[in-house]
Amino acid sequence: MNEIEQKFYDAFIGLGQSPTNILPQEPIGIYIADFVIFPTYYIPSIVEIDGHEWHKTKEQRFYDYLRERFFIRSGYSVIRFMGSEVFVDAKKCAKEAIELSWCFREILLDVYSDGLDRGMETKQELICEDQ
Repeated sequence: MNEIEQKFYDAFIGLGQSPTNILPQEPIGIYIADFVIFPTYYIPSIVEIDGHEWHKTKEQRFYDYLRERFFIRSGYSVIRFMGSEVFVDAKKCAKEAIELSWCFREILLDVYSDGLDRGMETKQELICEDQ
């Protein structure tokens, strides 16, 4: 982990979260996510921290967008922070990541009042309509 990622990790743990709820540098398919968070009953979320040096060119941003779409297709929500946000207030960013994970879960439960199984049926219906 680099310095900014370490600050985020420490802030996440400092909020009382278990180290088992956050996996740094986690391989997902052909990519490595900065973090995957798996708090109890949350939708798994990937947290990406974008430092300016590695995300400033058009090619670097294109690569980020490809990664993000891959993560979404793999069933994760994606939460992005600028490195400077984490540097200024890592605790605020970690708290927001936890809150957003809860939000994604609540949205799915609201949209699919029959539960997540109905969501999967709808996903299959949409895929079939596109073909």
